[in-house]
Amino acid sequence: MNIIKKIHKEESGYILIFALLFLVMGSLTLVPLLNFTFTEMETELVYKTNMFELYTCDAAAEDGIHKLIKMPSPLDTLEVGDSYNYTTELINDRTADVTITKLSLISGIIGDDEYKVEQPHEDWMSMAPPEDTVVRNFVEDWAEYTLILDFHYQGGGSRTIETIGFFLAPYPGDIVNGPDDIGDAILVPEITSDDFDRVEEKIVAGGFSYTFRWVKNQGPIFDNDDTGSLSIIVRVDDADWTLGTYFAWATVKEQDISFVASSEMVKWQIEAVVDDKTIIIEAVVDPGQVDVLSWDLFNN
Repeated sequence: MNIIKKIHKEESGYILIFALLFLVMGSLTLVPLLNFTFTEMETELVYKTNMFELYTCDAAAEDGIHKLIKMPSPLDTLEVGDSYNYTTELINDRTADVTITKLSLISGIIGDDEYKVEQPHEDWMSMAPPEDTVVRNFVEDWAEYTLILDFHYQGGGSRTIETIGFFLAPYPGDIVNGPDDIGDAILVPEITSDDFDRVEEKIVAGGFSYTFRWVKNQGPIFDNDDTGSLSIIVRVDDADWTLGTYFAWATVKEQDISFVASSEMVKWQIEAVVDDKTIIIEAVVDPGQVDVLSWDLFNN
């Protein structure tokens, strides 16, 4: 305060110097502040754009699920491999392109050239409901399901089984006990497994699968009215884990297939695209409801 009085008293021009210093300091701080504010506004705009794109994409995927529940034309007449395309109405001032494709449930588990899903022999194999066999150990924290497959071959001539397998969902992550962290399958067969070539484990479509393969042309041979059985025990290291969608199958030489499933032997893929966002859902349809097997988000 004394300095200012002295400057004012002596009228030596220091006021101008102070004013210039304030202007310089203001310019040095104002530019970074404006840059920061502008960057913050740009970031907020990008965030809002991404958020609205994601919300729109998710809403479009949900619309696809709703259509699967209602199953309007032409979804109800699609063949395996066919698709239905449509564009949604405005959602958050955006539209989405949706593609619904009907696929084989076993697609991606074994080769498409190993079976003909259009010529199933459902009476060749049966399976007790797995939920009837569940054992839960809450002390050691595991759940165990037993898959009992019974074979009743009723075809003409002799047939050789090439693969036997099963798919269970949902996939419980790394809490599954067994090889490659996929599952623990213990075979107790009347059908011999001595000549198994290999066992293939896969994480697929929101679940996990095992495929048991014999050496080519060395699988069990069935004549008309022959029977056989195979018991497979699957343990998951979570006592609360509950089996949802499942199916078991056997492929027979000459591309025949027999299967037992908790739903149709088909799955549906919903692909919703909005700008640079894509959501892909795989699901199975049970009467009046859709069970989602997998939900994935991609940046285009």
